[in-house]
Amino acid sequence: MPFVKSNRSYTLQSTRLTGSDLTLFEWQFRNKNAGNQKSINLNADVFIDRLYPSLQDTDVGRNGRIPLDLFLYGPGNARAYNLQRKIIKGGSYKNWRLNGEYIANPLDQPNRFNSLVPGNFVIFDFEGDFFPTEARAVFVAQNVPEDARLHAGIEHSGVGSMQAIDLAALRLIVHASGTPESHPVYELLLDAAIEDAAQSGLEGTRRILGRSTGRRLTRSELERARQRADDVGRAGEELIDGYFALQQASGGIEGYAWISADNAIAPYDFTMKPTGQVNGKIEVKSTNGDFTQVLHLSVAQIIEMRDSVEPYHIYRVYELDERKAKLRIATDVKAFGEQVLDRFAELPQGVTADGISVRPETLLFAPEIIIELPDDGGEPVLE
Repeated sequence: MPFVKSNRSYTLQSTRLTGSDLTLFEWQFRNKNAGNQKSINLNADVFIDRLYPSLQDTDVGRNGRIPLDLFLYGPGNARAYNLQRKIIKGGSYKNWRLNGEYIANPLDQPNRFNSLVPGNFVIFDFEGDFFPTEARAVFVAQNVPEDARLHAGIEHSGVGSMQAIDLAALRLIVHASGTPESHPVYELLLDAAIEDAAQSGLEGTRRILGRSTGRRLTRSELERARQRADDVGRAGEELIDGYFALQQASGGIEGYAWISADNAIAPYDFTMKPTGQVNGKIEVKSTNGDFTQVLHLSVAQIIEMRDSVEPYHIYRVYELDERKAKLRIATDVKAFGEQVLDRFAELPQGVTADGISVRPETLLFAPEIIIELPDDGGEPVLE
């Protein structure tokens, strides 16, 4: 039973479903004689220790009852089935359990969960910072043709019975298995699309709306995604601040200033003067995703890159993971700003564009630089 918690260091917990776990489903309980558990175990060594270490310091954690908005996907390509359930911890056992009423087969799919057997998998994607408030669960059945490749991929990946791994590992398992993108497991791999949609990106919004499996983005999920995008942006700027500090110490640059730290609406983040060269303006665009993730520019930034007397550079920080990231730089993008604003001039009178989404390959980026900040807060390590 894999468990995914979005945008956390550990997001995937894999466990094979047992006969007792399957008794949560009414048909399984009444026909398989696998006991009276009527719940799915969420073992504390992963659910608490790796996913929600602060849960037991919260009111719901102390009460041992967590209301959950639950969306079930699969087996196979079955669409989202929304239910309200609870995660509970009784006084007589140490683990938490997904509990509540039996889960009956939907009226329009009277045999939907009957194909599940012990040894199948479920993948949970939990939402919520200190305790889960919402979850998506993708059931993967070996004997369902649409699931066969993914089931084999999970099985052959070496993922243990209950083990926390991250979204990158899940993505690798899914892609290596050859599972087609129509499969519901891709609902758990929409982090890049959600990041883009949270910043009003058309590409990410279209990808989410285009899913055939009933994916939706709740208001709270969208707000959390916006907050994460803000946090990633700030973390990227902090990393570049450390990078410039190292460059200044080594004589690579004469000096720099972190402009957006004091003025959040400034149309660039840093000014920086390379040794023996003119001062430049730097806009930092950061993502936890890979380099291909769409970046967003405001019209104020585009106007600045066109009108600035000093060169305007874009620093693309990607695969940002706490104190480490990759960096590619697009230098002096004035011509790009001119081209975009010329197109904007053709808009009807009274119509104003607020920003654009840009695929990175549109700009000429220099080769990759790896930046890593040591844990002791010292200067960054560059590769």
